[in-house]
Amino acid sequence: MEQINVEARMNIGDSIGTGGSAVAESRTLLTKRIVARRLGVCPRTVERLIAAGTFPRAMMVGSARRWEPSDVDRFIARLNAERTMVEVVR
Repeated sequence: MEQINVEARMNIGDSIGTGGSAVAESRTLLTKRIVARRLGVCPRTVERLIAAGTFPRAMMVGSARRWEPSDVDRFIARLNAERTMVEVVR
């Protein structure tokens, strides 16, 4: 599967002088191919949405773009809401 888990380490307490401790946070990010599947389009369409500035910003993991699932879900919900409004107006 093309979802990836990313671990981000943050030092908590360094700024307040407590010595800090490392806390690991793990989360799942989506590839362009998975995003395209969720949207029901081809990966090139995702690229077009990005170029048009209508798609949520991606995180860069190395040189690869990755998206938070919640950002993609909000985008889909917004599209569905817009589609519903257009149908009601007709």
